[in-house]
Amino acid sequence: MTSVLARSAALVGCLLAFAVARAAEEQRLTLPLVENFGGDSIPAEWKQDLSKDNSIAAKDGQLVFAARANTFAHISRPLGIDSFRATVAVKPDGSANWAPSIILYWDPSNWTQVNFRGGSFAAATPYVGRRESGGLVESYGLLDQDMGQFYQFRINDGQIVPKPPPKDQPWRCIGVEIDRGNVRALTSDDNGKTWVILREMPRDNDVYRTPPKMLIVGKGMSDPPRGLAKPDMDNDFGDRGPIVESRMKELRVVALQDVADNPARPSPVELRDTRGEKILAGKDDPSFDSVAPVFPPMKYGRELVGIKDHRDDFTIFPDGAVHRTGGYVYLEVGTPPAPVRFGSGGDEDLPAKMLYRGHLPIVISTWEHDGLKLEQTVFAHSENFSADAPIFAYLRLRVSNSSDKPRALHVAARGNVDAKPPLVEWDLKIPAGGDTSAYARLPYRPDGKVDQPSAGEFDRLLEKVANHWESLLHSAATIDVSAEPRVNDAYRAWLAYNFLNVDKIDGVYHPQDNSAIYPAVFGISAAWYCQMLDDYGYHDDARRYLESLLTFVQPDGTFIVNYGLPDAGALLMAIEHHYRATGDGDWLKSKLPMIVKIADRFLARRLESRSKQSPADKWYGMVFEQPYCDYTEKAYDFVADLTLAGGLLAAGDALKDAGVANEAERFRVEGEAYRRDILAAMKRSVVERDGQKIIPLFPQTHALLKAADFTAIDYYGLQAGQILEKNLLDPNGFEARSFVDMLEKRGGLILGTCRFAGGIDHAYTFGYWFNCIQRDEPKKAILGFYASLACGMTRDTYSGVEVTFLKTGTNYPTLPHLYSGTQQLNLLRAMLCCERGDDELVLCAATPRPWLADGKHIAVRNFSTRFGDLSFTIDSHVDARTIKITLDPPTRTPAKVIRVRLRQPTDRPVRTAKVIDGRGDVAVERDDVVLRNAAAGPVAIEASLD
Repeated sequence: MTSVLARSAALVGCLLAFAVARAAEEQRLTLPLVENFGGDSIPAEWKQDLSKDNSIAAKDGQLVFAARANTFAHISRPLGIDSFRATVAVKPDGSANWAPSIILYWDPSNWTQVNFRGGSFAAATPYVGRRESGGLVESYGLLDQDMGQFYQFRINDGQIVPKPPPKDQPWRCIGVEIDRGNVRALTSDDNGKTWVILREMPRDNDVYRTPPKMLIVGKGMSDPPRGLAKPDMDNDFGDRGPIVESRMKELRVVALQDVADNPARPSPVELRDTRGEKILAGKDDPSFDSVAPVFPPMKYGRELVGIKDHRDDFTIFPDGAVHRTGGYVYLEVGTPPAPVRFGSGGDEDLPAKMLYRGHLPIVISTWEHDGLKLEQTVFAHSENFSADAPIFAYLRLRVSNSSDKPRALHVAARGNVDAKPPLVEWDLKIPAGGDTSAYARLPYRPDGKVDQPSAGEFDRLLEKVANHWESLLHSAATIDVSAEPRVNDAYRAWLAYNFLNVDKIDGVYHPQDNSAIYPAVFGISAAWYCQMLDDYGYHDDARRYLESLLTFVQPDGTFIVNYGLPDAGALLMAIEHHYRATGDGDWLKSKLPMIVKIADRFLARRLESRSKQSPADKWYGMVFEQPYCDYTEKAYDFVADLTLAGGLLAAGDALKDAGVANEAERFRVEGEAYRRDILAAMKRSVVERDGQKIIPLFPQTHALLKAADFTAIDYYGLQAGQILEKNLLDPNGFEARSFVDMLEKRGGLILGTCRFAGGIDHAYTFGYWFNCIQRDEPKKAILGFYASLACGMTRDTYSGVEVTFLKTGTNYPTLPHLYSGTQQLNLLRAMLCCERGDDELVLCAATPRPWLADGKHIAVRNFSTRFGDLSFTIDSHVDARTIKITLDPPTRTPAKVIRVRLRQPTDRPVRTAKVIDGRGDVAVERDDVVLRNAAAGPVAIEASLD
């Protein structure tokens, strides 16, 4: 009996296994599948998933989706197979996350989609989204595609904006293919005859290693961290949006072996910085003249005009229009009905601009029309230069006539582009060979009238405003490079723009990345700005702004202000830096409760994350939180953690010196343990690609690497620059070298600056440049300095931007940009002066050799260092084979060693050096003059060349 039962059970088991196998076989898609949707109904093999009010219909060989923009409407079939290519043609509907797509689906947390949609950088471009357990990967366009082609300058509101997609969307060919090791997103620009790889991402987790369960075609989204967790991409957004129409056709799913003779080709990208390396290979240092011709200048300059710390700033648009609250004012020249707007005429006829005296926030725009030269000058003023008083823009239009006959010109000032009467009008008579001017005073908050100051009033106030700014910009550190006046103008312009990007609001100072475009504080950017101000001697401003940032700390100690997790670490480092720069222990002690609250909050975050980890996890000891504003879900991120660890170590060092021993020791122990965990995680997380060892900045998902095909393009490169900048890694160690190699060898740089969206985001490169200076590779830092001047900002008004698209010269509208100005000033300071360890100061480690040509000098006054204030002058007489160095060294905590690098343009090495005034021991080490045991007071040294 038992035997019979056993045989029966075995038979049932066999039948069940057969049934399961048969069911699994039926779930496998048979290839090839060619779906032309030629009938008037969708084939029964396809399952339809529709949200309320949505429909899908087959019509004329097309799938027609009529659906609300942010809802699901798609068809699907089981897959259960590997090694195939699926392609389709699509007419998008203008939606974003729910754009009509082709999707490989495993489960709600694991899927890959390809579509054509808008995003941060373009109105319509190929898009790849990959959700995997632990993270999201997103990428737009072809690898390293210049997104500048998708932008335009909209004159009506002075904005650089994405070009709108065409009203009649063309068919876009997209696809996805999968083999044993990778998933590849595809696009085609020849109607599917050939295919280009958008991104190739490895199948590197347990779910992705199994065959995808389903092919989905149409609209849908799944994002469990945001509550969109229903299966099969059947999720809607809260705002369902309007009804929109999209179409798809010519769906094909074929085995890879059947298209082996037509493989998808990689997106072309240069992994080496060939242009930059060519300049670096030259005998001479990089220069502005060697860098500037490589790419066109930035097209769309914007400048700020205002009063330091004032909430209200005027923006000068690319065409010279003056923006204020509620719109802008522009000049119209000529007699109706055919007047012309000042600065109009398209991209090639925008006004030339310059700053008054070369560097002040007073903008001069020049433009020619009908044989006349028009020059517009704009500055801002408030009573007593108060940040709290009403502010006005003063405008002068000077019209010059070079002909031998007098001319007449009607000019009107108008608000925006409308049919309203002009704010003010002039009928100007311009004498032969002479000029005539008109004047206006514009309130920031329009009240319907515009005053007309006299010429004398305008001129007197212009000089008063100019002298006020000169006094401010000379009140702390000053730099004089006699060989290159551009440098002297640029650094003062960067300081002025950054002061204007600080808005005093209800008594609190808000350092904003751009007060016109980004009217918000970004914590890490504001903290680094305060550090830079201390380096340049603006200690009172740094203190005011730091105390304002502390008002953003939440009751539980959280300091995340628009940027992300690193904000808290950056703030603690900035507080320590201020203490080092000023020696103000009383101020530091007064901030102790807040320092402890901030530090304990992110230590609690670390403890919470670690409680859910195993010591075997690659990311053990790291914090699982949203790392920064452009990556909006929780992740492990080395930049965030290292910045937090740096904040702890900085706080511990400062508090120890200030005599707060217990808290100092606690922070030191916690900071060192945190840093050890991070370095260990870096080593555990290393991956290898093409023989190169790579540290993934997101160790759990490798999201930034996957988004850029394991190159350093885009966000990986930006984060690599960030991780190098605060001296938290050994500059010659494996970790720092790995990030440098990624930038230099895997596509991270153009002209020595960080590559982003087909252009550059130069400010994020500072860490790389600083590392080059630390490793004694000055030419690389100099290349970055001139690339920033030539491509990262307007060449004549020094207005720095986030992103410049190099091929077109198109740029983001976010200029002048606080973070850009801060990093430009940081680079210049590091070229002229940087601390090395706790006891050495290095001067002129990366100054271009022509700066010390015969008869030239470099003079620095009142740089702030961790040792105290520093001034020095280097006078070059290389034709007479001598260079004179005059030093007023820091005395608060004197440096044991002051090293002066004499990079000069001749081939003659430094032979000897002697102290000719003051006291100290001097020696020569290669091109360095090394001063030890310097007594208080100035020291003069004469160096002799062979």
